[in-house]
Parts: sequence; structure tokens; C-alpha cells
Amino acid sequence: MTALMKQYGKTVIFALAAAAVLGIAFGIRINGHTGFIGAAYGRAMEDLDRSDVRISEDTDAVKAAAARKCPVILFRCETILPKVPVNLEEMLMAADADGNRLHAVITDMKTEDGKILSDQTGECPDGLFSRFVFPSAGIYIMEVTASDRECKTVKARFRIPVTGI
Repeated sequence: MTALMKQYGKTVIFALAAAAVLGIAFGIRINGHTGFIGAAYGRAMEDLDRSDVRISEDTDAVKAAAARKCPVILFRCETILPKVPVNLEEMLMAADADGNRLHAVITDMKTEDGKILSDQTGECPDGLFSRFVFPSAGIYIMEVTASDRECKTVKARFRIPVTGI
């Protein structure tokens, strides 16, 4: 028997200690919840019955942002002649749903057949459309983008007639 206790004594003591710890952990009773996991879960779920006021405020803000109308871009075209610098940025006006002015960005300028006007041809020096020069008479297509504070973005395309008068 002594040899048996020497050989398996540590295992028996560990098993008894583990059973005691598990018995305490799962046999404990707190606020009507039995077991350590049940008591912890019950304690965590006690406060969920109270409504969180911020949740409804956040929902209303998201709904308002989603229902917000996109910005509007207007282009007031004047007489434009070829090889004469023109300020296209002055002819653009963008506004958000509240009527606040926005900055409209000219993203692309093409001829009617799709040829992109770029810095290489000299029509748009330094990428500035404040002194844009149309190379010849014809119809040009300008693409413009504007975004408001709610990140609602609108893109518009305008046909620009350049007369050869």
C-alpha cells in the first residue's frame, strides 16, 4: 500500500484538488445564479434592461445622413473662344443640401470624340483650370466632382461649346 501511495499519491491529491476547485466554481451561488459562469453571465446581463439613450440618437443621426440629398453642381457657360484663356472654375457653382457653397473639382476635360486634354498638349498648364485654353472650336466635355461634409458626392458632365467666331 505504501508503494501504491508513493506511485499514485501526487495524482490522487491533484484529482482531489481539481474536484474541489471545480465544485466551488460550479457550485457557487450568487444572486440566484448557480456556478461561476452562470453568476458572471447573470451579473453582466443585469444592466441590459436599461435603455441606452445614445443608441437612438446615433440611429437618428445615421438616418438623417442617409436621407440627405446629394450636392448640386451648376455650370454657367459664357462665350468661349479657342486659344483664349478662360477661367472654368469661376463658371462652376456647387452647393450642398443646406445651400452652403462647396468646392467643385474639375476631374477631366475631353473633346467630344473622347480625346483627353492634358498638360502634354499645353491646354491645361500645371493642372489649373483657372486659365484653361481650348485648342480649337468644337464641343468639349468637362467632368466635375463635389462632396459635402457628410461625404455625399456628386459627379456631373457638362458640354462646353467653343465657338470659332
